Amino acid sequence: MRLYAFAPARRSRQILTDLLAAGAIVLAVLAGVVVHGTVSQLAAFGRDVAATGADFGESFDEIAETLSGVPLIGDGIRAPFDAVSDGASSLEQLGREHEQTVRRFAVAAGIATTGFPVLLVLLLWLPPRMRFARRASATATVAQLPGGDDLLALRALSAQPVATLARVAPDVADAWRRGDRGVVAALADLERESAGLPRARRA
Repeated sequence: MRLYAFAPARRSRQILTDLLAAGAIVLAVLAGVVVHGTVSQLAAFGRDVAATGADFGESFDEIAETLSGVPLIGDGIRAPFDAVSDGASSLEQLGREHEQTVRRFAVAAGIATTGFPVLLVLLLWLPPRMRFARRASATATVAQLPGGDDLLALRALSAQPVATLARVAPDVADAWRRGDRGVVAALADLERESAGLPRARRA
């Protein structure tokens, strides 16, 4: 499969376009990584809240356990500390949920930041490049067939601009019908060049 045109100017434009597309994709990926990392930092708040809640819960659990050993009034004294411990557990759970939510959002933001630009680049860049590769390969295949020049000349007559055809011969269609080999060869070369291939080498 031919990826680049034979003509230097056209090939240079194709290479430049490919480099720009690749660069845009790399930049989009890097931007996605940066966005993911930046948003993920917000998860630290939830992590700190969860850690604080866990520490409070453990501390008040220990206090409640110690006070429960006081004869007669241990259970009564313990109740407020158990309530604070339950509140601390809720705080810990809230912090963990915040952290998980932020992490999920960070992943989604990173994917969106990367995905949309990459999709746009692929939609604008890839189809023309694939069309060129298919046309160049198909034209090269036809050119190698017996009577390939005749087939390419016929395609040139139907596809090339009228002004371009007029430069081949004053009455190019009549010359082609008469089988003028010079005109047929010139038309075939027009089609080759249009598809990004070099002119044919003829004796």
